[in-house]
Amino acid sequence: MKKILFLIILTLIFSVLLNSVQSEVNILLDPDFHLNISQFIEKHNYPVENHFTTTKDGYIISLQRIPNGKIIKTTKKNTKPVVLLQHGLEDIGTSWVIQENDYQSLGFILADEGYDVWISNVRGTRYSNKHVKYTDNDEEYWNFSFDEMSEFDLPSMIDYIINVTGNVKVNYIGHSQGTAMGFIGFKEGSELSNKINTFFALAPVARITHCKSPILNLLAEMSIGEIINLVGIKAFPMDISSLRELLLPSVCSITPFACTTTLELLFGYDNSNLNQTRLPVILSQVPGGTSTKNIIHWSQNYKNGFQKFDYGSEYENFIHYSQSKPPHYNITDYSKTIPTIIFTGGNDILSTREDSNWLISQLKNLILSKNIINYNHTDFIWGTDAYKKIYNDIVKFLFKYNKI
Repeated sequence: MKKILFLIILTLIFSVLLNSVQSEVNILLDPDFHLNISQFIEKHNYPVENHFTTTKDGYIISLQRIPNGKIIKTTKKNTKPVVLLQHGLEDIGTSWVIQENDYQSLGFILADEGYDVWISNVRGTRYSNKHVKYTDNDEEYWNFSFDEMSEFDLPSMIDYIINVTGNVKVNYIGHSQGTAMGFIGFKEGSELSNKINTFFALAPVARITHCKSPILNLLAEMSIGEIINLVGIKAFPMDISSLRELLLPSVCSITPFACTTTLELLFGYDNSNLNQTRLPVILSQVPGGTSTKNIIHWSQNYKNGFQKFDYGSEYENFIHYSQSKPPHYNITDYSKTIPTIIFTGGNDILSTREDSNWLISQLKNLILSKNIINYNHTDFIWGTDAYKKIYNDIVKFLFKYNKI
């Protein structure tokens, strides 16, 4: 009897271990690790179109369009209202369609609500790494920061969308660096600001002098970007597919604590809104890539405030700006007529309360400022309940200002 009981227990233990190992193997071989943004959209059975626009300085920008949802809705207008989704620093357009369920991803939510959804990928990301003159192996290709994204990428994307769709205005939703691009680009009375219908800023960043991220602050204080740049590495990080598609996802699958702890130190100390089983898939997409110069620029922002790139010498700055120091971006120059809705996070240690309050106090057409107490910097795009706490409000205000 004891032998039979022992065999039963041994069989159960073996079965549990086998299932556990098989589970890990299944996670490590998750086919989602190898999908690009268009394939993510197709997997959810939404239509997708790939578009490209070329900026005035020669960068070829990739845009993905979801022209309609699973149920095609009729609208009161001849053309469907357009929404442009702009990702943040080291992110990529996939974040807008990355969740397991359709109802959790903003790109799919808006498509089902009757909007013509466009997802952008700024220069230097994996999906927008081409130039009419240079390749991404050329040093000249990486000579940009968020200055150029705001000056060239943003108007190129918006003009292209307007030309394709026939709309005269675009609704703009940005996350993190995507909000900075808007605050810089949508100047009062400018041609570009007249093409913006609404602006939704998720985890907004402009000035980040009160950033509380231990990792990001350490990198800035140690001038890591400048050091990397000096040794000749112009892309940050370098895009290594095996690292992105296997190593990072595998580490996060086997030891999720290591990844969640790193994210906490980067973006905020609450991961309760993050689907940890989905994290390996998310990290197969990000970091999406940028220039080392852009990393240096954000480090300068932390030290010196919201200003153009500092070339490090009065002579170089004078060549670029006709003055010895880089000019500061003035938030009061931002449009006074674009309806602006802002969402901030109480646990966001990158876009802190001090800096977001400074930003909010200078906006002249602020319709809503909503703080989600337990949200960190990435919950606005990766949070499992963002559709309840943020996206429902976005849909409500889009309907108000678009009348579809």
